[in-house]
Amino acid sequence: EEALLARATTGEDETACLAALDAVADAKSIVVVARSATHAAVGRAALRRLTEPKGIASVARGSIHAAIRAAALESLQSPEDIGSVAQRSPHEDTALAALERLSDPALLRQVAEHAKCPAAAKRARVILYALEVEPRAAAAPKPTDRKRQAQLVAWAESLGTSRECDELQTALTTARDAWTDLIPHVDDDLSERMEAALRAARERLAVNLAEREQRLARERERAAFTARFLAPRVVLCERIESLNGEDAPRLLDEACWEWNRLDPGAALPPAEAEEVAALGRRFDEARKVCDCRHAKWEEDLAEERRRTEDAAAREAREAEERDNLHRLTLICERAERLLRSGKPSLGKADEVLHALRASLESPPPVPTRKDRRAIVERMKELHGALAPKVKELRDNDRWQRWAGAAVQEELCAEAESLKEVADLDEATRRLRDLRERWKQAGPAPQDQAQALWRRFKAAGEELRTRLAAHRAEQEAAFAGHFQAKEDLCGRAEALSASTDWMKTAEALKALQAEWKTVGPAGPGREKQIWERFRAACDAFFTARKGDLSRRQDEWSKNLAAKEALCGQVEALAASTDWEPAAAAVKKLQAEWKSLGPVRRNKSEQVWKRFRAAGDRFFERYKRRHEIDAELRLLEREKVCVEVETLAAAEPAALLEALRAARGRFQKAGQVPRDKLAPLEERLQTAFGRLVESHPEVFKGTEFDGDGNLRRMEELVARLEKLGGNGPAAAEEALSPAARLATMWREAMATNTIGGRVAHETKARAVAEDLKRAREAWQRIGYVAPDARRSLSERFERACRRLEQRSRA
Repeated sequence: EEALLARATTGEDETACLAALDAVADAKSIVVVARSATHAAVGRAALRRLTEPKGIASVARGSIHAAIRAAALESLQSPEDIGSVAQRSPHEDTALAALERLSDPALLRQVAEHAKCPAAAKRARVILYALEVEPRAAAAPKPTDRKRQAQLVAWAESLGTSRECDELQTALTTARDAWTDLIPHVDDDLSERMEAALRAARERLAVNLAEREQRLARERERAAFTARFLAPRVVLCERIESLNGEDAPRLLDEACWEWNRLDPGAALPPAEAEEVAALGRRFDEARKVCDCRHAKWEEDLAEERRRTEDAAAREAREAEERDNLHRLTLICERAERLLRSGKPSLGKADEVLHALRASLESPPPVPTRKDRRAIVERMKELHGALAPKVKELRDNDRWQRWAGAAVQEELCAEAESLKEVADLDEATRRLRDLRERWKQAGPAPQDQAQALWRRFKAAGEELRTRLAAHRAEQEAAFAGHFQAKEDLCGRAEALSASTDWMKTAEALKALQAEWKTVGPAGPGREKQIWERFRAACDAFFTARKGDLSRRQDEWSKNLAAKEALCGQVEALAASTDWEPAAAAVKKLQAEWKSLGPVRRNKSEQVWKRFRAAGDRFFERYKRRHEIDAELRLLEREKVCVEVETLAAAEPAALLEALRAARGRFQKAGQVPRDKLAPLEERLQTAFGRLVESHPEVFKGTEFDGDGNLRRMEELVARLEKLGGNGPAAAEEALSPAARLATMWREAMATNTIGGRVAHETKARAVAEDLKRAREAWQRIGYVAPDARRSLSERFERACRRLEQRSRA
């Protein structure tokens, strides 16, 4: 049942949705389908299956399709069901249509009070007014604006031909609201025409909504058909048409596999089936073209590969020939350099001669025949010139070896005599000299060279054996020194990370003195162990120096930060913006606590400065209300002084100057009444002197004393009348507009027309009247001090009486 309900409400295929609806048997599920079905045809089919008025009313209230809501409402007959639709439907068109079918005042009153749709509630109140109030008002007919009514009726009648849903809905609401504003002062004939025009417009709106739903359904069906049958096929066709390269066969097979898995659409209408078939023909043609394109690509690739291989082989052969020619040319150039040198070495000359002979016996390939002839002729010429020189060099080499043998025998005898030398260092030095002389001596004949070298080497080995025993003794002493210095390094490294600067510095200095008493650690290790010891000492002293520098920097930064905080607190000490300034000072005090230390000689000084500034502010903060009042009084005193000095001003500028001064005086803020009264008296006295001096300038303005006096007397008399005669007199003293506003507030407070007025509402009205009276009193301009003083006393007494009456 749940699966059928989901298919019927949210399925894409309308036919499948209708089939699922036929299988649904539960009445509540059918109501859900009628309210929520995506396809309007499915919703109408579900509505036709409903017989219970309760279910039909539910569809009329909440269906997502306007046409279905209208059809369900049309089938309802019971006023209670129709009233529930008007009251509970959130859709304006449905609620208003249901409301037009109601005539029972009780149902209309329920809709007016509890309707979800604001337009329906407003319309219900209008109909109730027409049913209950208009009959009573018929005895005293009032003039109507027939021209305006005729224009609205003509506009409403023109809405019956509109084809736009949204514009028609807006226009219908506007026309109905405009006509409602004219009720009850409308003519009967135009009222009937207006009702008929509105019904026709609503019917046209329902038709337009149904047509739009049908059009949207067709568009959804077309989109679903395209997404299911056309779009996948178009994508595959375009993919095959763009295939090329090595992966084309694999991608073509994948595309064919995807094509075979698509829905064939056997039950489609002829036109849609033809579209699918056309895409099938396009796919077959694209597949054939892809096969041909890939075969041509393979042929082109094979031909390109053959051309590449042939070119590579040709280039390799040509490169080899060029390399051969270059190698032969280098041999010739080397032979030519040897011939030019005059005294070439036997080894190099014999090597070059052997290379020339081998190249002439089997010449390698070269780029051209011309190159071959030229290089062969050149090698033959060089071989003929170099062969005699090689023979001459061999003869000279034999004579030099005979002479070298004699020198080597002398060196062997001297080396053998070193075993008699007691000073091993001297013997070692002399052996090194003999080795250098051996290297400089010429070679011996080959039959004697090996024996002479073994004799010289044996003499050196004997000396090295004696030297090794001596160095073993030295190494034992070096090892002891090295171990002692390693111990010193370990102790120094253990102290290098210490932060107890004084004690650690003394300990390291003692270690340095002990280091000097230890002997050398031997060559190759002395420098290494010394660098280790020095690194440990340097690490400590560098850290000590850095720590001192860091602390000095930290002290300087903390001092600068605290001095900046002092400046900020001192700047706030004279502020009158009390709460923000107090919060800022507290924040600065918290920030002071988060800062680190400073130098000892600066700490107390900067703290006293900071605390003194904070104390100054908080002493003023305790007296903030007195200071504010003093500032307000001072501002008013400045205004009084300025007005008193205006006697010598030009008459043309007096009016604006007095207006500005009066505005500043009134905006200076509240102060105690006993301190404000003398300043007001002083200001009014100054105003009086200026007004008496230049009466023509202030005639008809707020500084006209006679006119202001009349306004004060009228305001005092009205308040005294209100306070003496009770609520009825208060209402009579108000203007018609004020009385109407008061009645409306009272009616809204009791939520009914003509009901009992709540006492709290009247008290609020009296308080509001008092507030407006005090504001009007403050706006009255200059009045002579004596008259103003007596009227002020009367005004205050009347205000107190009204306040007491409102509290009672």
